[in-house]
Amino acid sequence: MPVYGRTLPPSPQPFPAPSNDRESWLQHNITPLARRAFPDHPTLFWVIRRWEHRGDFSYVEALPCPDDAGYSFFRFVVRFQEGAEPDLVGCSVLELGKPEWSLLFGQDPGRA
Repeated sequence: MPVYGRTLPPSPQPFPAPSNDRESWLQHNITPLARRAFPDHPTLFWVIRRWEHRGDFSYVEALPCPDDAGYSFFRFVVRFQEGAEPDLVGCSVLELGKPEWSLLFGQDPGRA
C-alpha cells in the first residue's frame, strides 16, 4: 500500500495458536514490526539481543543493522492477547553511556 510515495513494509504475520512459541513469532516478525514503526528506515533489518515475557507483554531488545537509526539499542513492547494479533504498543531507546531506557513512543507497562 503506497503512503506518500512509499510502499509500507509487509504487516507482521498473525500470531499462531496460543500453544505456539512467542519467541519464534518475534524472530520472524521483529523486522516488519520495526519497519512499520520506523518507515523512514525501510532498509534496516533488526537483530534480537534478548527478550523478556511478563504477562501479556514481551519486551524485545533489538539492534538495527546497519546501525543508523539514531540510537544504539531499542526495546519494543509487544502485547500478546488471546484472540488478537500481537500489537506493538511502545518502544524505548537506550543511548550509549546512558543508564536508563527512554520512552520513544507509546507505552511501556513495565516502567515504574
